Amino acid sequence: MRFKSITYILLALLLQVASRLCAQEIDPPFLKFTNHPWVDSVFNSLSPEEKIGQLIWIDAYSNNDIGQIIWLNDVIKKAGVGGIVFFEGCAGRQAEMLNYFQKISKVPLIIAEDGEWGQGMRFDGVVKFPYRMTLGAIQNDSLIYLMGKTVAEQFKRAGVHINIAPVADVNNNSLNPVIDYRSFGENPENVSRKTLMYMNGLQDNGIISAAKHFPEPGDIGLLELTPFRSLINTGGTGIMSLKAGLDVLESVDDPVSTIKEISDGIKKGSISQDVIDEKCRKVLAAKYWAGLYRCASIIEEKLQEDLSPATTKAIIRELYANALTVLRNENDILPVRNLEKTRLATISINNNKTTFFQYRISKYQPADK
Repeated sequence: MRFKSITYILLALLLQVASRLCAQEIDPPFLKFTNHPWVDSVFNSLSPEEKIGQLIWIDAYSNNDIGQIIWLNDVIKKAGVGGIVFFEGCAGRQAEMLNYFQKISKVPLIIAEDGEWGQGMRFDGVVKFPYRMTLGAIQNDSLIYLMGKTVAEQFKRAGVHINIAPVADVNNNSLNPVIDYRSFGENPENVSRKTLMYMNGLQDNGIISAAKHFPEPGDIGLLELTPFRSLINTGGTGIMSLKAGLDVLESVDDPVSTIKEISDGIKKGSISQDVIDEKCRKVLAAKYWAGLYRCASIIEEKLQEDLSPATTKAIIRELYANALTVLRNENDILPVRNLEKTRLATISINNNKTTFFQYRISKYQPADK
């Protein structure tokens, strides 16, 4: 059955395609809560239509006009949607919207963002972590875990529960214009290690990870499954663009009509109520695992500052420092030796002030300007 109002498919929380790729060794951490008393209580309070609504997530922008707020208010109340995926905007404005929407929703809303390089990817004025291609050069993969942990702290502070990341695509197809710097690189093993560390950094600190892009827009000529196998085997909680085993419909233009179409499908026998119930329980279990059973208001005061603390900036500097790579070192010129016998001079063209480069050189060795 095809639903015209669905623009594309986002997330499969259970990863039901795992059996097609490899034997799953570790279940996603939230699955153990599918029969939790809180999940039972919420599930039993829902009508058949409201159970379908939990499987529908809608898009939102915190920099849009009042018309969007009115529409969101309407569909949250009428359709009982399960979640919201936020895109560009302002941290403070988004927090204000979320506090309101959580109050009017019968079931706590799960909130997602596409934050490959942290909250700075979506919020103006928030520090950004390095692009994946830069991180691919890092030899110490524990730094990638630390980055995931720090991004998780950002997301929790902003009241967001899902990061649609990491990118697990292998950048081994020069004809693909989409992935490029968003990938950890062209080596499947290196990509696997780093996506796993990023995912664990997120999930170990309470944020659901949804790896992407499966099966596209990754390697359009030869799909590299190695990183996806690694994530599935170690308890990954989600995969984006999934073509089988999906649990959530995202970017639905008309949730009310979509719920009606699915309800009609159940009545006609083309969709099983048991399948809807199972998927609804998984969404509720994910909400419980993410802490939505104790849904608290986001503290709006100093939010912007809290998303870019000095500790986060220090970690970003450490990531960049460890990603520096010498591509060619002819005659073993680096590192520069015998500095006590060497005089350095720096030149700045069309600039009367000391540049940052000159400043850093002077910290290394006194240099004439």
